[in-house]
Amino acid sequence: MLGELAFVAEVIAGARDDARSRTGELEERDKLRSRLEEFADELDGIHQTILVSEEVQGIPGDPKLHAKVVRLYSSVMGYMGRPTEAQLNHLAVLQEEIAETEARYQELTADKLEGLNSDLQRKDLEPITLLTKEEFEKRLDS
Repeated sequence: MLGELAFVAEVIAGARDDARSRTGELEERDKLRSRLEEFADELDGIHQTILVSEEVQGIPGDPKLHAKVVRLYSSVMGYMGRPTEAQLNHLAVLQEEIAETEARYQELTADKLEGLNSDLQRKDLEPITLLTKEEFEKRLDS
């Protein structure tokens, strides 16, 4: 589960960063620039649901999906015996949250990525590419 979550987070961050880097290659008033900024902001919003927010003045931020999964793993590993019913129920809830996060990301890219990439290519700019599972696994192995 943590591996899948890490992959989703990495894909989202990569697409967000690609979109932001393309904005620097466009004029300030270019409509494509504003569309890319909007796309990057939407991806960032999804990405922020995965990672732990920062601690501010000693007050921890909201636990995000990654932290919730780690806490569940820790509680299961620290418990002597089989996982409890509550832990199994929590696992199901977290799996659903991961699936919903991935669905939001896939819906966003399905709606916008093709059009953005067509417009980028018309301006002789590199398209935004999505990290594949194989590329992600190669990064982990190296």
